[in-house]
Amino acid sequence: MTGKYAPLYEWLKGRGAAVQAIALAFDELDRLLGGALPRSARIRRGWWANSASGHSPQAGAWLQAGWRVARVEREGGWVRFERAA
Repeated sequence: MTGKYAPLYEWLKGRGAAVQAIALAFDELDRLLGGALPRSARIRRGWWANSASGHSPQAGAWLQAGWRVARVEREGGWVRFERAA
């Protein structure tokens, strides 16, 4: 995995098997990625879709790492990832 979302992929891959869910604040994701999430991540639910299409490198990162987005609270500024079945 390469590109802007590679740090997210690596971070999620590094979570132990006992960890089944993780909630991250958008600010934490900004730090993890080394830069701000795009504005669309903060205003569009679709940005967080679990679709690995070529137009969604962010979803490719979490899906390839074995996770999926279970919940997004844009107003609260956080996302919950759960292990993919």
